[in-house]
Amino acid sequence: MPKTFPINADHFLNRLALQQRTNATNINPYHRLHETFELGDLKEIKNLFNAFCKAAMRSEYVWTKGSPGNCLFIAEEIEAVIESCYLIYVCQKEGTIHVEQDTTCSRNVRWSTCLTEAEWYNPVIVLQKFFAYQSLARWKVSLHYWLEAALSTHSVTTSVDPKEVLSFCKHVQKLLEAAHWIAARYPK
Repeated sequence: MPKTFPINADHFLNRLALQQRTNATNINPYHRLHETFELGDLKEIKNLFNAFCKAAMRSEYVWTKGSPGNCLFIAEEIEAVIESCYLIYVCQKEGTIHVEQDTTCSRNVRWSTCLTEAEWYNPVIVLQKFFAYQSLARWKVSLHYWLEAALSTHSVTTSVDPKEVLSFCKHVQKLLEAAHWIAARYPK
C-alpha cells in the first residue's frame, strides 16, 4: 500500500484535510475509516445515520440524539467516510492500490442487510456505483442540504428533489457498509 495517494487537488477533500491537519494527498483513507468505526460498530453508525435522515425529512426540529452538535458530528463523519472512500475509489481506478476481495467467509457468515453478495465480497463495487451516481462534489452538496434540514424546521425536500431522498439514504447506507468491510480487511 502506498504511503501517499495521488489525487487532484480539485477533489474537495477538505473534511479529511481539516481533521487530519495535513494535505489531502498525505491521508491514509483506511486509517480514517478505522477512526469512524472506532466510534461505534456498524449498527450504531447506521442507526445514527438513520436518525440524521429522519431529522432531515421532518418539517420541524426533531433531532433526539443529544445536542445539535451531535447531528453536526455525524454529518462530518459521513463526509469523512465519503471522502475516504473517494480516495480509495480513485486509487483503485488508477491501479495504485488494490482492495482485496474476501472469499474466505461463507455465505452464512454474511450479516450485511443492504449489500448484495457480490458487493459484500468486493465492496469496491459499491464505491464505483456511489461515485457513478453522483460526483464527490454533488455528494458533499447533498450532505450539506441534509445537515441544514436536520438542524432546522424545514424538510430536506424543500432543498432537494423528493425523488432523490430515498436514493441518498440507500446509497449512503450501502457506502457505510462497504467502508466497514474495506476497513476490516486492512489492519490499522
